[in-house]
Formats: sequence, C-alpha cells, structure tokens
Amino acid sequence: MRVFHEVRRYDEDFMVWYGGYDNMSFWPHWHEEIELIYIRSGAARINVTNNALIVREGDLIICDSGDIHFSDSYQMVNRLEFLVFDPHFLSPRYQYTGLPSPLVSRETLEKAGLDGLVRNLFTQIPRELEKRQPYYQKIVKSLLQEGWYSLLRLLSPDANGPESAQRHYMLGA
Repeated sequence: MRVFHEVRRYDEDFMVWYGGYDNMSFWPHWHEEIELIYIRSGAARINVTNNALIVREGDLIICDSGDIHFSDSYQMVNRLEFLVFDPHFLSPRYQYTGLPSPLVSRETLEKAGLDGLVRNLFTQIPRELEKRQPYYQKIVKSLLQEGWYSLLRLLSPDANGPESAQRHYMLGA
C-alpha cells in the first residue's frame, strides 16, 4: 500500500479545516493534524492504522496525529464530514493519545450524552470558519478542546484519566 504524507495548506495561520463530501473515498495518507470524521448519513468503509471499520450514520472516527487512514467506500452511499486541526490547539506539548479504537459509535455517543456535542462540532465550527466574526478563532479552539476532552474522558481506559494520578501526586495524596 502506498501512503502519502499530506501537508494541508490553510487560508491563514489558523490551522482548522472543515469539509463535507458525498460518496467519498480517499487514498491512504497521514498528517500531523488530528482528523475527526463524522458519518452524517449512510455507511462507509474506513481504515485507521490497520483497523478496518464499517461505519454508519452518527458514528465518529478519530484519526490521531500520524495515524494512516483511508476510505474504500466504492458503491456505498454516504455523507462524510471532516474536521482537521492542529493538535497544538489541545496542548503546546501534545503527544499521541493512543486511543483503544478510532471508532466512537453512535450508540456509545448517545449513551454518554455526547451525540449532541459531536453534531454541534460539525455544525458550529463550519459556521464560525465561514463567517469569521470577531473571536471566531477562540470559539473554534474552545469547541475543539471541549469536544476532544469530552471524547477522551469517554474513551480513556482509566476512568479517572491520567490527570487524576498527576493531581494526586501534585497534592501529595
């Protein structure tokens, strides 16, 4: 399999991009940015770092920085939406998260009460990027941070998260 390193060009130095496409397939690639793929409708075959997935409406795919990902959704009907952003929006010293799975199913999102938050990310961020009103960059960044850390809390193998252990150490507990 041939894989290419995608280097995205942005309109400005604010490294966030949104795109939505119908009946989409794309070549194997990787990039430094984090990519969230929301299945707005239909179904798709998506592979993220050797995890072959069949995804359906309402599912979310998380491609962490450096993950090789592609879609081979030939003859599948879908609407895929993409948010690609600089991981340094999350932390100046961002490190690969190592999530247990790139897939967050619609059922998991609904059960955790995060389905509305994810839909909002893919509705409000494109609107902010299009209108570019004052403080839009800060609003987009805060939406991405809230979404990311809410998802990380949900997906963390340790229910208390790594911050809990660090907090106990810092407090001398």
